[in-house]
This record gives sequence, C-alpha cells and structure tokens, in this order.
Amino acid sequence: MAEAAGTGLSLDKARELGPVIAYGAFITVLIEFLIVAFVMFRVVKAMNAFKKAEPAPPAPEPTAEAKLLMEIRDALRK
Repeated sequence: MAEAAGTGLSLDKARELGPVIAYGAFITVLIEFLIVAFVMFRVVKAMNAFKKAEPAPPAPEPTAEAKLLMEIRDALRK
C-alpha cells in the first residue's frame, strides 16, 4: 500500500486510528463522474441530432368569417 506523504501511515492504518478524510478518493470519484456525465451528454446530443425533424403541420384554411374580415380590412386600407 502507498504510504501517506510525511506521516508513514497507510490509509488502512490511519483509518484504524480514527476518522480519516480521504479527499483524494473523493476527487477521483468526482472527476470520473464528470467524465461519464459529459460522455452521456454528448451521446444524447448526437442521438437527438440524428432524429428527423417533423415538419410543421400546414396552416389551416381560414374560415369564411376570417376571409370576410380580411376583405374588409383590405378595403379599409385603400
């Protein structure tokens, strides 16, 4: 096992003596999580790029009332 710098104790022996803050292990897990999260983000983004975009539905025909109102509007503009 690796010896702690300057103390002469391994992590297991230090844990036997009392509570130990193993910040190196936390940093390692954090970096691994960030790498996995970034890769998953890129995979999902790539999958979404390959999806076909659905075309927008065509605009519905204006009703007879709407056509009449447009004609009145156009006549008033003149």
